[in-house]
Amino acid sequence: MNIRSRFPVWYWVLPVILSVVLMAGTAFADVINGSFDDGGTGWSTSADPSDLLAVTFPTVGGDPDSYALLSGNGGGTARLSQSFLCGDPGGDTECTITFQYKLFDLLLSEPGTARIAVAIDGFQTVLVDHSQPNWTTATFVVPCGQHTLEITLVIDPGDNSWGASIDNVHALCAGTVDDQARSWGGVKGMYR
Repeated sequence: MNIRSRFPVWYWVLPVILSVVLMAGTAFADVINGSFDDGGTGWSTSADPSDLLAVTFPTVGGDPDSYALLSGNGGGTARLSQSFLCGDPGGDTECTITFQYKLFDLLLSEPGTARIAVAIDGFQTVLVDHSQPNWTTATFVVPCGQHTLEITLVIDPGDNSWGASIDNVHALCAGTVDDQARSWGGVKGMYR
């Protein structure tokens, strides 16, 4: 007796379909040290003017532990950046870049303004321009491929003292999902 005759066709086809669907779905990106557990390893930093602004990597206070802290007084910028490959370019794929952030006024009694600006491949947007003391997730979707992410704390001139915390930077390349509905019978019919 043939073992295949003892089991229905779907018993053999279902594992193949599931493995193909799961393997073709996603690819992680090469973001290095997105949790900042190894300090600034993999990241480029800059501060201008360097005597007023800084980028540091505290080991407690993040979500959950280590994080990047961009902070300073007066006017200027503190920047954190990294280039990485998020999947293979081309095709119907999307790279979802996420990270957590907080923006807070270090001198609550002083008036002043600051913002977090995010640039992906040179295209910049202002993420937040007011105090955001709780961890918040930012999400950006771009085509898969090589990307450069820049996160910048911009402090306006004056008697300002601001900080921005950044943590859990991730990127994930995934294929777009076909919106054509199929019944189970239609899927089985494709493999008969």
